[in-house]
Amino acid sequence: MSTDIKFACLTYHAIGNEFTQYVISEDQMRNQLEFLSQEGFVVEGFEQLESRLRANGIFPGKYALLTVDDGHESATRVADLLERCGCNATFFLTRDKALGQPGYLRPQEICELRRRGFSLGTHGTTHRNLTAMPERACAAELEESKQWLEDVTGEDFRRIVENDSGFYLRRRIRSSLLWLPKQILCR
Repeated sequence: MSTDIKFACLTYHAIGNEFTQYVISEDQMRNQLEFLSQEGFVVEGFEQLESRLRANGIFPGKYALLTVDDGHESATRVADLLERCGCNATFFLTRDKALGQPGYLRPQEICELRRRGFSLGTHGTTHRNLTAMPERACAAELEESKQWLEDVTGEDFRRIVENDSGFYLRRRIRSSLLWLPKQILCR
């Protein structure tokens, strides 16, 4: 695998009529995606990136990784634009925003994104600055949000019934790693 792989990593948050560093217009988003498509870029999310890395790092000459962060309700319109331009992305969701903050995706919409072939990731439980948190609090923030996202999408269940060997291996390793501290704490 070549170590000089270079690609663009594009991060979006929302589309709308506000003009902030986190919001662009739908026309701007469409124009940017059409540009990438016309220029021959392959635009993917982290799930596809992982597959490429596992397959000995075979990358197209023009490659871009695209993420949509926070789970704003406009993410479904972003997904429509991505599909029209033949692009993919990873949508990073924040649990507490999705569980009740107005203007954010709800579980049904999250499942729809997954059904449409987009990869999903967690942006934390509360959207706090992970790099400024103590290690244990950071781990809890990520674990809680990961578990929530797996519950929403049914991904854990899917891996169980499809007999995903990687899923079982990770579970065994996790159980083994947790066994020793439990033994020490119980004594």
